[in-house]
Amino acid sequence: MVAEDSISIARFLPPRTSLDLFETEMITPLFKPVELKKGEFFIHIGDKVTDVAIVDKGILCRYSDHEKDHKVIDQFLCDNQFFSDREGYFSNDTSFTHIQALTPCHLWTIPIDQVEMLAKTSHHMALIMNSIFKQTWNHEMILKNMLLIKDPLKRILRFYELYGHWVSDIPVGDIQIYLNISHAYYYELLHKFLKNVCFRTFF
Repeated sequence: MVAEDSISIARFLPPRTSLDLFETEMITPLFKPVELKKGEFFIHIGDKVTDVAIVDKGILCRYSDHEKDHKVIDQFLCDNQFFSDREGYFSNDTSFTHIQALTPCHLWTIPIDQVEMLAKTSHHMALIMNSIFKQTWNHEMILKNMLLIKDPLKRILRFYELYGHWVSDIPVGDIQIYLNISHAYYYELLHKFLKNVCFRTFF
């Protein structure tokens, strides 16, 4: 692994638990690069969950099929996020979700057994691992709170706020499913929003 890769991986780790040189040299070689093309899967439902990953570049969608032809979107993954299939990770079992690339993606992956090994290596490493999980859970709570917003327009705007430049790469149908807003109502709300923005711009 080249020095630039080590720096790239180290920057994903929580700043409050910064690594010294020895720890950096110990942890970064455990990560392996993975390239996904648009539409490729990181994992399918039923696959054994063996790795945790960091999104370096790109955006992915985690979803399940609870009913035939009915897609249930759990989360969009982008911008330096750690991820895996949660249920499969914690139960040491198979994946309960599909995780698919919506754009070309560059990931860094680390085997789960290596994560567990790191947590046992030292108190500092255990703090780092716990901080990563806390960071991941905090992000998931932000998303859950967004979905609890009753006003659908505010829900859409919050989604755009969180996902910013990735919105154009996410299929509109997936956004509608995720936010639980019908196709027609989604465009009606966006039309009202854009109309108000134009009105405020020119007057």
